[in-house]
Amino acid sequence: PPPLMNPMRGFRMQIDDINDPSQLAAGLTACATYDLRLTLGYVRLSPYWNISTLPASFLATLDATFAQMRTAGVAVIPNFAYMYGKSNFSQDVEPYTLDVIYGHIQQLAPVVARNADVIHALQAGFLGNAGEWAHDIRGFVSNRTGLARMVANELYNLLPPDRAVLIRRPLEKREW
Repeated sequence: PPPLMNPMRGFRMQIDDINDPSQLAAGLTACATYDLRLTLGYVRLSPYWNISTLPASFLATLDATFAQMRTAGVAVIPNFAYMYGKSNFSQDVEPYTLDVIYGHIQQLAPVVARNADVIHALQAGFLGNAGEWAHDIRGFVSNRTGLARMVANELYNLLPPDRAVLIRRPLEKREW
């Protein structure tokens, strides 16, 4: 039998780079094929790790990506990541300071706000390999004050109150 259709819970698809048109198209096609309405979508920030201003073209593409998801009837859990898997796992692609990350979050805020209707939740992201808070080369995950600010003041403010911020490693949450 086909998977049970469950709009905001249950099975999900993963798209490794939602800002890549071919990966987005393939991911949305797979969602339609299997009647899935939720995807975990990675947004790769690695080209911008050492600049403070995200290009307008990047933000416009992200807006268009969310519009395509809306049209397809697919909600997303975005995960913003500077390091992504084996492609740049050990390279110097994580911002030098949390303030650079906070600046990027502020620049992403209007895009996220405009598209909150297709955002199921937000993966905490930004830190470590694949935005999963592991193997971060700058040691940001051990900076409890910085993480508390990032989650409480930066990430929660990106979303409407009825949306959640998901943290892949709850150990950090328990230790605050």
